[in-house]
Amino acid sequence: ARPLARATMWSGMLQHNHGVVDNYTGDNLDLDWIAPRYLRDAGYSTALVGKFITDWKWRYEPPHFDEFAVFQGGYTDARFMVRHRGDEKTRTERAPYTTDWIAEKVNTFIDGFEARDDQPWFMQVAPHAPHQEQTAPGPDSCNLQKMYTWPERYDSAPIPPWKPTPAEQIEGGPNGKAE
Repeated sequence: ARPLARATMWSGMLQHNHGVVDNYTGDNLDLDWIAPRYLRDAGYSTALVGKFITDWKWRYEPPHFDEFAVFQGGYTDARFMVRHRGDEKTRTERAPYTTDWIAEKVNTFIDGFEARDDQPWFMQVAPHAPHQEQTAPGPDSCNLQKMYTWPERYDSAPIPPWKPTPAEQIEGGPNGKAE
C-alpha cells in the first residue's frame, strides 16, 4: 500500500484529514492516534513487517508495535530495522530478496503469536512489491523484465493473460487515453 493508504488504514481518516498526501509527508501522520496503538492498549500483541512510513529513514522506532521488521523499500539487498518481542534493542538485518524475506519474518511472528494463544494479535504486512522501477512511461514501460527485478528462478514462471472483468474495462477518451 502506498504511504497515504497505510496512513488511511491506521488512522481511519482520509488523506485530507491525516495529511499524508505523497511520499514526503509521512511525518504529518499523528502516530499517537493510529489503530495499532488502540489495539495494543486493548491487550493485543502487535507487529509490523515491511514498509513503515515513506521517507521515515530509520529516524525512530515504529511506535505501538511489540515487534517489527521494517524498511524503506526496495527489492534486493535491503536493510531492515528489526526487533522481536523481548529484545532489548533493535538490530539491522539485510534481505537478499525482500519479498521472500518478509514472508519468512511474517511466519516467524505468527509462530510467536501462536505460542501465546491466550492473547489476540494484529500484524500489518506491507511488502515493497509490486512497484514499477521506471519513473516515466516510455517504449519499455510495459516490459516486465525492465520494470521489475526479481531472482532469476522466477524468469521462466508463466504469466497468465489478463482477462479484464467489465468493472476493469476502461474506454478511451477523446485522445485515446484512459479517462
